[in-house]
Amino acid sequence: MLWHGRRSSWQSHPIIRVWYECTQLMREIVRLLCSWRSAEFSVYDAWAEPWLDWIIEQGHEIVATELPVADGTIKTCGTIDAVIKGAHSGEMILCDYKCRKSKQFYDKDLWQLAIESWMLKRRYKLDYLPQCMSICIEVGSKKHHHKFWSVEEQENAIEIVKLISKLYWKLRQ
Repeated sequence: MLWHGRRSSWQSHPIIRVWYECTQLMREIVRLLCSWRSAEFSVYDAWAEPWLDWIIEQGHEIVATELPVADGTIKTCGTIDAVIKGAHSGEMILCDYKCRKSKQFYDKDLWQLAIESWMLKRRYKLDYLPQCMSICIEVGSKKHHHKFWSVEEQENAIEIVKLISKLYWKLRQ
């Protein structure tokens, strides 16, 4: 990897280390979600279990984890952290985990999730736009905070990402 003009290990950059630790946490959540036997202890259990407890309490069903999606019309792709089936509506809800020092949600958090929702709608010919939910995991306290984005917020984010994609590919010509 190239950092400031010199080669170095990805582990040497503090932001990459935090991203790596968050990725390990997400893998642990996936392991717990997909385990048919009692899961073995992991150092990440304390961060993963509150979200799993919430899924059970709400009666939701895990449909997929780490689901890759792509769309050739806007020339983009991504990976959805988790897709759940809503207990009441039966509709898909896309989940994206963010590991942060405090409860913070940003509009840009929705951009990736919203375009992935749009791609799933197209791929599976759904008559609805899957709902988007951001999950902020406070790294210090292990508390989970959930934000369900409105349809209007999702549609605005989709428009933004389509314009960004169009600009990106225009500049690459």
